[in-house]
Amino acid sequence: MLSRSAIDAAMLKQTEIDSLTRVRLYHFSPPAVSLGFHQKHIDINESLCEERGYSIVRRPTGGRAVLHKGDLVYSISVSAKGVVEGQSGSYGCI
Repeated sequence: MLSRSAIDAAMLKQTEIDSLTRVRLYHFSPPAVSLGFHQKHIDINESLCEERGYSIVRRPTGGRAVLHKGDLVYSISVSAKGVVEGQSGSYGCI
């Protein structure tokens, strides 16, 4: 089974080939703490996560730790051809 990061990387690679936009929706089971790409494990209490049954995973993006517990998570890949420079609508909520 591919990791979430591997699935996202494959999705991005395919978008680079065919320029199609892709959206992937998923959730974590069991709940998980996702660390940003450059965040160190030392920043979180691993024994407390284990005690509570939380997995620890790493995202391919930056930022700090996020607890995923019952939330809907999404990943989007868009070809550079589909993004207009300076477009203010590049960010949004689902």
